[in-house]
Amino acid sequence: MTLLQTFEHSSEIYKPEENHPNWKRWTESEQTAVIRGELVVRLLTPLTDVHQARVLEIGCGYGGTALAFARRGCSVTATDADPRRINSVQSLCGEDTEAAARIQTMIVMGEELPFADNSFDIVVLQGVLEHTQLPQQVLKEASRVLDPGGWTFLTIPNRFSFFNLAADPHWGLPLIGIFNRSIVSFIITKLLRREKWRPDFAALISLTGMRRMMKRANLRTVFLNKEAAQEMFRDPRTVTWTAAERRTVRLLAHLRLDGPIVRWTSNRWSMSSFFLIPTWYMAGQKEIS
Repeated sequence: MTLLQTFEHSSEIYKPEENHPNWKRWTESEQTAVIRGELVVRLLTPLTDVHQARVLEIGCGYGGTALAFARRGCSVTATDADPRRINSVQSLCGEDTEAAARIQTMIVMGEELPFADNSFDIVVLQGVLEHTQLPQQVLKEASRVLDPGGWTFLTIPNRFSFFNLAADPHWGLPLIGIFNRSIVSFIITKLLRREKWRPDFAALISLTGMRRMMKRANLRTVFLNKEAAQEMFRDPRTVTWTAAERRTVRLLAHLRLDGPIVRWTSNRWSMSSFFLIPTWYMAGQKEIS
């Protein structure tokens, strides 16, 4: 059975687990999907012209980013390996028929994109690479379908962040993020006896590994962590996933810690950012040969 077939099968047998540590996070994040999508548009705007761009999203999730780009007049191809996610995209558009008409949805694996070379101006991968079987191949495919000079946008949980070591972003378990996918799968399905239906267990990626993969994919990396931190304090919904996280951000701002945190957040490699920033925001420009 291929991974895509496994997803289709899991869609039939999957039953949401309300006792899952991320259940509340999942339900709340659906309500702010478009707001987080607008963040992607704003972060890319200084780098490239997002108006009427040809956009591919790999792993479209609830569809918030696809809708945000469509509202800018972009032609959007929203893809996911999970049919449940594909169904949610058009539902999110609701009565916005003009934006919905600009969005095409497809069930696609990121490792084998059915698009011609140089087909898109922007490729978006938010929290996707850590779930893929072959992340280097996904990046290679993203680069292939980009026009020369085009941009990818990525968010990546930081494997060695103190916060992710203390509590993995997917299960809330300590230290599980340092293991490879097969060990993570064994821990979750065999020891904890949960999520036996899941075909895409996350394997977190280090910053060093991420930079190496970007270079191999012919993508020049630009980090956007400082800009994301600024946006977080402007509107906590753009970066956070739950009400509790938003209250924490507002408390930090009330204590006048927002300025120091933004100043500390770096777009360059450093030991402090390597071990502290929980999620890397980055873009990669396809080199013009």
